Amino acid sequence: MALFIARYDLRAPAGTDRGELYRTALDQAAWCEAHGFDMLVLSEHHGVDDGYLPSPITVAAAMAARTSAIPIMISALLVPLHDPIRL
Repeated sequence: MALFIARYDLRAPAGTDRGELYRTALDQAAWCEAHGFDMLVLSEHHGVDDGYLPSPITVAAAMAARTSAIPIMISALLVPLHDPIRL
């Protein structure tokens, strides 16, 4: 069984318009749902200059607001950096 999954890390070279990058990712999430993708995947990372996604929960919430049924999975979350009650 094949799965169609879109994975987002939102890395970008210096000088990239990050607002446009995130807007495009949200547009793509809606497109993926409309075209039968099975899942959207995000992961958390810190300590790099290319903007590797530091807040996957926030991006997952934004993607959920733009979609209605496609599952959104956070494949890596650095639990010690989050409030355990909020998680």
